[in-house]
Amino acid sequence: MKCIFAVFLALLVLSCKKETAAAGSGSIYPEEAVGANHNGTYTITDEKALAAAWEANVDGPEKLTAFEIVKGTTEGDVAEDFYMLVARTQDGTAKVASLLQLKGDKFYFGSEDHDGSESYLLVICKGECDGGCLPVARKKDGVKHLICSSCADCEKNEKEAR
Repeated sequence: MKCIFAVFLALLVLSCKKETAAAGSGSIYPEEAVGANHNGTYTITDEKALAAAWEANVDGPEKLTAFEIVKGTTEGDVAEDFYMLVARTQDGTAKVASLLQLKGDKFYFGSEDHDGSESYLLVICKGECDGGCLPVARKKDGVKHLICSSCADCEKNEKEAR
């Protein structure tokens, strides 16, 4: 009887390990590289998987397009370089962005306030402004975070993504 229980337990443990490995494949977690820096040319590792992951977190039926890695300078306490991944809805009314960290020549999701987490923050800027309703990075109290450009018709939403 103990032998049958041991075999059952071993099969249960093995099947759980296989499911966990399968569930993680193809997902875009903060520990997986999102893109690469090739001497100032930024490429995205798997845009199709990224689009599926982000579309699952953004309300509405809109497809996301025009994914790109952008380098900018923070607003706020200190002007400092930052990287973010940005996409837009097909109709152009919303921009979706997440901060990236450059480690070596690879880009990873995350920011200083989510470092080491199994999730990352998506910021959705929606609205129609003369200068555009765009995601912008700000550094305050030593922490970088995304905000939306200031204009009366620019609405910011945040989503946690995995």
